[in-house]
Amino acid sequence: MPACIIQPMEFKLLSTQEDWNEIKPEWDALLNESITPSPFLSHSYLSHWWQSAGGGEWKAFDRQLCIIVAYENDQLLGIAPLFAWLDNETDTWQLGFIGQVEVSDYLDFIVREAGLNRFLTDWLDYIQNANALPSKNLLLANIIDTSPTVQTLTQLAQEKGWELESEVLEVAPYIPLAQNFDAYLAQIDKKQRHEIRRKLRNAQSKAKVELQFVNQLERLEENIAHFIHLMGQDAGKAQFLNPDMVKFFEGFIRQSFAQGNLVFTWLGIDGQRASGYLSIIQNDTLYVYNSCWDPAFATYSPGWVHLGLLIDWAISQELGEVDMMRGDEIYKYRFGGIDRQVLALRFSPPKVFS
Repeated sequence: MPACIIQPMEFKLLSTQEDWNEIKPEWDALLNESITPSPFLSHSYLSHWWQSAGGGEWKAFDRQLCIIVAYENDQLLGIAPLFAWLDNETDTWQLGFIGQVEVSDYLDFIVREAGLNRFLTDWLDYIQNANALPSKNLLLANIIDTSPTVQTLTQLAQEKGWELESEVLEVAPYIPLAQNFDAYLAQIDKKQRHEIRRKLRNAQSKAKVELQFVNQLERLEENIAHFIHLMGQDAGKAQFLNPDMVKFFEGFIRQSFAQGNLVFTWLGIDGQRASGYLSIIQNDTLYVYNSCWDPAFATYSPGWVHLGLLIDWAISQELGEVDMMRGDEIYKYRFGGIDRQVLALRFSPPKVFS
């Protein structure tokens, strides 16, 4: 019997928003089965990011879409969600993920794990030979270190003679959950377990404490405005909230609410909004995207109490983990956070000598 010959995938380069929009249903369907089904890889999110120049992060750069999609028998098998930008310091073009670096926590290729090796093998060959791309130099940021992309792409790049550098951008703690809240507390440090319980008891003994969900469209805008107002009470976040970023942030919340995966909660203290959490629920994970709190309620430890109640709620929803995402803030570890690393991979193709 003759050996089965595997034909290379058919690659297409999408360089306009119109072409990108045409594959939205296929894009999101593939994402649901992908190696990293991150909420930051949905078609709607990345389109919003692109149109806002990443909340202004890429506003000063010349940039263009360079989305590379792979088909076999008219079936979408893989997506490299890339864009190119002109580096103003070196006056050279580079390729990277749409969504990097600041506001999107986790990025990756969109491909099923079973087809990852084949997709990346053919994709690297495509990059090396494609004349339509403005650059062949890659800076792929925001890849979580547990993604199979890291090992597979590193091995393939070495085999093909590409130069490779890896850099840790940040840590991203996650909190593994348990069957109930007591079982969750039992798996974290004893001192922190007692501290969480103490703060919960203290708040509940002084006031009516409740977890409030924003789920009415007619109240969404007022809640967004109040959340951003409270974020501005934090000196670090106030610096982050320039007009471009506020516009991006507002659009992200509206979009997530419309998609039905937004978990927008307040900690109610006697009916007043003491702290807020914006989270995204996807698969078996609650992704905690941002938070705020009102200094007027400091004696109630609103951030701690709110997170404790949110974790308890996530357990009740039978979720597997609460992902606290990028950043090494100490409170994440006091709730049992375990680090993962967020990486940037830099690739250069083999040098061709004449």
